[in-house]
Amino acid sequence: MLKKSLPCSVVLLLVVFATGCSVYDPSLVNRGDSSVSPSFQPPARPDVDDEPDMPEMVFALRDVRLDQRGGDWRGIGFDLDHLNTVEPARATTCNPPSGSLPPVDGNEGRDNVFGETLSPTVLNVLPDLQRDARAAQDFGTGVILVIISGYDGTENDPHVDVSLAVSVYGTTLTDYPNVELVDGVPRVDTRAADEPVWEGTDYFWAREDNFSGGDPKLPRIHDDDAYVSGGYLVVNVPALAEFPFPGQEIGILAKLTETILVGKIGNNRMQLQDVTLAGRWGLLDLRETVNALAACPGIDDSGEAVSILNRLLNDIADVRAHPPSAGPAADCNALSIGITLQGTRANIGGLAPGPSLDTICPP
Repeated sequence: MLKKSLPCSVVLLLVVFATGCSVYDPSLVNRGDSSVSPSFQPPARPDVDDEPDMPEMVFALRDVRLDQRGGDWRGIGFDLDHLNTVEPARATTCNPPSGSLPPVDGNEGRDNVFGETLSPTVLNVLPDLQRDARAAQDFGTGVILVIISGYDGTENDPHVDVSLAVSVYGTTLTDYPNVELVDGVPRVDTRAADEPVWEGTDYFWAREDNFSGGDPKLPRIHDDDAYVSGGYLVVNVPALAEFPFPGQEIGILAKLTETILVGKIGNNRMQLQDVTLAGRWGLLDLRETVNALAACPGIDDSGEAVSILNRLLNDIADVRAHPPSAGPAADCNALSIGITLQGTRANIGGLAPGPSLDTICPP
């Protein structure tokens, strides 16, 4: 959670990051060839026939991993730009807007500047952010819901329909029939509803604004051509998708394009294991999040932290928001991101109005 007593620490830390970068001449960089090194990609679509479909399945994702320090970021995410940026050439598909040296990739070309630089920056001043986000998810808030239909239950299914949504709240099978939202709190009669038990029987209510007109048949985050390969669910969502990760006071709202979600369906189909969520976080959307944070009273009254953070973003931008790239002479206009989660079978209880995403200030 973000304490109002931290702005000076925020400014100091960001100064360290902003002044530690180097400037280089892009014309001197060897662009290289993506075929030189292995490229970590999702499993390919299987070439098999469809079998009869099972009933709809839902997985609720929690245990978000934002903290990837100690080099862990290198093994999280995918090679989004199909080019392995390594020393000494640092081949790249675009240039950081500031002219700084392009960030290197993780293992097998994984693009994950969020895990390498941005997340450690945030966690150094918000050390409880991951803990708070996980606690909120355990409570049933901010859980990513993976809604799967058209799946035949086999290890390889070439065509599956998947929708993603974010939960407002969740509860147990026992409380599900009688729960109602009162002033934003799920209640059963005069008491608070029980928290999810995460045993595959819980019910979750999705944000109604994740669906056009609040119609559950019209999901906004949707891939009608997902697939399962070798037991791995593979989902691609090119359009803008919003994923809030709430904290006790202030959380993170990630707005991603070209989102990729991959997870291993457990043998009993009760878990979606080792889920990777990756994508491109546009600089404009990131700056909107930063500006919204700075607008909170007592966070950055001088405006200095926002200015420094915006310079940092210009230093570490490593991908284009929408591929294909406009060419190596173009500026990068997005940051790559990779995070991990774990999924448990669940049920959809319905839709509910979620907290506004227009402000992230503490109440």
